[in-house]
Amino acid sequence: MKVRINKFIAESGYTSRRKVDDLIAQGRIKVNGRVLREMGVMIDPDVDIVTIDDEVVLPEKEKVYILLNKPPKTICSSYDDRGRRTVIDLVNSKVRVFNVGRLDYDAEGVLLLTNDGELANMLTHPKYQVERIYHVKVKGVISPLKLLELKKGVHLRDGFVKPASIKVIKSTGINTWVEVILKEGKHHEIKRLFEYVGYDVIRIKRVEFAGLRVDDIPVGGYRELSPKEVKRLYAYVMSRTNKNKSKRKD
Repeated sequence: MKVRINKFIAESGYTSRRKVDDLIAQGRIKVNGRVLREMGVMIDPDVDIVTIDDEVVLPEKEKVYILLNKPPKTICSSYDDRGRRTVIDLVNSKVRVFNVGRLDYDAEGVLLLTNDGELANMLTHPKYQVERIYHVKVKGVISPLKLLELKKGVHLRDGFVKPASIKVIKSTGINTWVEVILKEGKHHEIKRLFEYVGYDVIRIKRVEFAGLRVDDIPVGGYRELSPKEVKRLYAYVMSRTNKNKSKRKD
């Protein structure tokens, strides 16, 4: 039976569907030895040989879900050409996994690693509006006017960003901790939000992602999700889908 190549690769545990198009554009995917140039190609897994960087992609049946408390100064990638430590270096998994979404190099906190490409796609796709909660330490004291400006949303170079919620947690008079809830992940989004209103970010900690927290995991530590937690994660995503459908009907 033929399937779309991005679905096949996602189910193999290599990466999410959304990333497959990037790999195709980079000329890193081959089908039967030929570099793939078109998106959405149908392949027969029983006949066609698919490779990424000349490594054969095989179906992965066992799904793994790892919750990592990402430490600062680690890259959200399986490889870094500058030799920096990656999040994959931190976990001991018997199957290939990849990070769901990204945290900046110097950011820390909740990060999910898995080989479930379909779930990863849903958790990172903007249409599902998955909540990400951050505690952000910024230099200085944030004025009420600047906070209001962020609440209303700002126009960054790659689109309009409006936090679902933003509030001051505490202030020392020198620095301020702010809680920010976002429902879409953009590149360096947190830093750019605060830079837009004139504040430097000192520290970023993601305390929750799709209902997952790492309160019981030390920095740099990890654990596998239980079957119950995986079911809850799927239920969370489906609830976001149903909520968005209701909004469209309204």
